[in-house]
Amino acid sequence: MSKKQDLTDDIKNAAKNSDISTLMGMLSDTDKEVFASLLKDKKARDELLRSPEARSLFEKLLGGR
Repeated sequence: MSKKQDLTDDIKNAAKNSDISTLMGMLSDTDKEVFASLLKDKKARDELLRSPEARSLFEKLLGGR
């Protein structure tokens, strides 16, 4: 299995198990800061979560649930 596939599997497993600490550990320091700022800003967070890209990602990670 490739490193990319291993990473994809790790992300899927963390998402399925609601393991945010593993997901956060995969981010760079800069990305962690951006993510944290999004979580603090309700309007930005809601806008992001409603985007077609986010919905598509959730469907992929959660197996179409």
